Formats: sequence, structure tokens, C-alpha cells
Amino acid sequence: MAVNKPPIYLVANEVWERGHCYLPFGIMFVGRALKDAGWKVRLFHLHSGEEEILYDAVKCEPPLFVGVSTIIGPTLSRDIAVSRKLKQMGQTVVWGGVFASMVPEMVLKEGFVDFVVKGEAEKSAPRLAEAIFSNTPPRDIPGVGFREGEELRINPGCDWPKDLDRFQPGWELVDLKKYFRRFPGRNDYFWQIFFSRGCPHSCSFCYNRLDEERKLWRTNSLPYWQEQLSYLEKNLPQKIDVLVLAGDNAFGEPARAWEMIESFQRPWSGQARIELVNDEFVRRARDSRAVYLGFGLESGSDRMLKIYNKGITSAQAMAAVEKLAALKAVVDLGIIFFGPDETTDDRRLTVEFMEKARGLNPFLFFAINCFWAFPQTPLWEKVIAQGWRPPKNLDEWAARFIDFMEVYGWTRKKWARTYSVARILYAYPRAGGEPFPAWARKILYRRLHNFQFDWPIEEVLRFAYRNYMRLRGKELGDFAIE
Repeated sequence: MAVNKPPIYLVANEVWERGHCYLPFGIMFVGRALKDAGWKVRLFHLHSGEEEILYDAVKCEPPLFVGVSTIIGPTLSRDIAVSRKLKQMGQTVVWGGVFASMVPEMVLKEGFVDFVVKGEAEKSAPRLAEAIFSNTPPRDIPGVGFREGEELRINPGCDWPKDLDRFQPGWELVDLKKYFRRFPGRNDYFWQIFFSRGCPHSCSFCYNRLDEERKLWRTNSLPYWQEQLSYLEKNLPQKIDVLVLAGDNAFGEPARAWEMIESFQRPWSGQARIELVNDEFVRRARDSRAVYLGFGLESGSDRMLKIYNKGITSAQAMAAVEKLAALKAVVDLGIIFFGPDETTDDRRLTVEFMEKARGLNPFLFFAINCFWAFPQTPLWEKVIAQGWRPPKNLDEWAARFIDFMEVYGWTRKKWARTYSVARILYAYPRAGGEPFPAWARKILYRRLHNFQFDWPIEEVLRFAYRNYMRLRGKELGDFAIE
């Protein structure tokens, strides 16, 4: 007699941007693995305010468990609230994702999470489901954390998938049309594929330092991608114009990455290491029709680049910026302020780098970020020694998402001013047009370079810029490159 198994619900809370959000790849892969193991799966990708949809489903058809995908970021408070509510409803709650993998003991101590799954869960999640269904403690499943009596138990290791061709995302678990949108600054439609996992490099702040397995770069075979793209072309409302290669580093193995990219034969976007940029890189990127490239630069200070273990100098990065100008693709350079031991001079060097780079490459813009320390990474103990008080529980993690600048005596208001001015000056490619006259840029640059914000000039200019963009019928941050 067949056993009637309850469903499994998977949840990701997402921040939406202009009515769109990115695919929840992590739980899509886990969901498909559970389906292949014989479980009925329902995926809830929730915008703020949509939680009742999940609660109503739980009341209508109680699941075996509810799995919640977690990250460090603004969605963490919603993960906590949803999980507490589910526990009050008598549900079994499982947490996975990067955040749960970093602090599994803290997660289990809260009492509203029953199990934690560390690392990639395509292999461990089906085994955990069987353990929960049979009411058997998951003592032999690598990377699973749980309570056994009064003891918190975290099983060593993680059951990392090595042959990625065995696993595919559960496209059928989401409404594909919701994630299909135009590429910024273009009329083309783009689509994401989860192109690679892991990164072989050793940036001292990166969560990929949590486990040695995360340093193993992996991608799929060409037949796998051909099959995936064929499925998508048949099920999306129209053809994919630009293929976005999701993952931490599309070029973990450059030769293999180029082989895949050139075989796709369509415009593409992806992340790479800036030290890879040379004449051959630019040529192949141009020939394969790259339209958008992202690089994690982090700082314009050589001293900070050493602290971050980037393996490059600011001069090398500047040379790469200049070479990339010939590509005429949008270039996104990530910048981090307030890293450990960063001085005002270091921050000024970064501002000077951004100003010079913007002049060399009109297709360049910068993604401005504030440093955040991850547990178990090399910089974690360093920032604590400098006086930063790490969160003691999950609510503190959610409330103190970005607060490391306070070690330097900066208030959140001053950081907000810095962020606002930096975005006005550098968050949009120059090729899209200058929204302000030269005299206004000079004032803003001087304020940012000196980090002095005694008068709210930038707020006035930003208000003017928003209205300028609205009059032109464009969204703030849109840009067009001819």
C-alpha cells in the first residue's frame, strides 16, 4: 500500500526592485531534488505582506516541514517573523542558506527552528525529509543540525553535490513570467541561469571561506545547458536576448568558462576577477557579445586590497578599467567602505580611484557597499578585536545588518549621506548622460572626498535629479548606452 506523504513547503523572502525580483535558485534546486525523491513540493517566494498566503496553505494542507532559505540582509527579520509564526502554528521549521550555515548553533538556540541544513542541500534535504517523516534523528546526515534532548548537535561536514549535471532547478515551482524582464538600459529581455558554484580565490571577507568545498569552482556540461535553455525557450513568453550568468564568479576556471560562454552564442552578463582583464579577455568578451560585466574591486587603496587579500594593486585595476572601455559594455565595480583598519586616507584613495576611473571609462559605474563581517572568515576576529560587538542572537543580526562604521565613530546618518553622494556621483555610467552641471559635481566630489556633510546639499540635488528623471520618463538609476 502506498504511503500518503504530506507536502513540503519551501520559503524565500525576497526584496523586490521596481516590481521585479531575482529567482530563488537555492530553494529551486532543493525543491527539485525533493520532488525527484518523491515528495510533493510547493515553493513560496514572498514579497513583504504576502505571508498570509503561506499561513493559509499551512492551515489547508499541513506540510511535513517548512524550509526557509536565509541570507544576511534585510530579509532576515522576515525570515525570523515567519518562522516564529510557523512554530506557533505547530509546524516543523528547517533553516538553510548562507546565514544558517554560518551560525547553526545560534539558530537552533532560538527554539523556533527545529533543523538546520548547512551548505548545498540537494543531497541532504531528501535524506532529512525521510528522517523527519520516520521520526528518526538525522545523526548520520552530514551538515544537519538539530536538538537531541537538551543537546545541540551539528553533524560534521556537508554533502556537497559534485556532479552538478544530476541536479536542476525546479523551474516548474515558480511562475517564470514574474522573473522575465528587460535588461537595464536596453530593450532586450534577460534571464538568469545559475552558471557556477564556488570560488577558488581567498578574499578575506568572503563567505566562501566558510568551507573548503566552497572554494571548489563547479559548472555544468554543455549538453546540460543546452537542455536547460531549450526548456526555457519553450516556456518563457519570448526568446532570451541576454543570458545572465548567476554565481559568485563565472570565471573560476577561465578556459572552461569561455568554452561555455562562446557556445551560448548570445549576449551575456557575468561576474569575473579584474586581474583577468587583458587584451585577450576584452577581445573574447567583445566577440561573444558581453553587455555587462561585474568585478569586485573593493577599494582604491593598495593597503586595503592587501587586507582583503585581493591579489591586485590599484594600478592594475585602473589599467583594466581603461582596457574595458574599448569593450563598450557596462562595467560594474564593487566598492566596500569601512573595512578593518581602513583610514580616512584609504577612503579618500578609493574616492580618487572612482573619479579617475569614471573619466577613463564612460560605461563604468560603481556599486557602493559598507563592510560586513561574516563569522568564520579571517576578518571576523579582527573586527571584534577593534571593538565591534557581534550580534548575540538572531534579532540582533536582523537589526544590526550594517553597523560596523560605528567602530570609526560614524553615525548611520553620516553613512547615509556618504552613500547618497557616492551613488549620485558614481552609481550610473557617464555614457548615459550627466544629470548635473560640472559645478554641482565638483561640490559633491569635494564633500565626498573630505567626508564632510555639514549641509544637506546632496539631498536637495538628489531630489532635483529624481524629478529630472521623472520628467524624462525614466526610473531613477536607469541608463541608456547607445
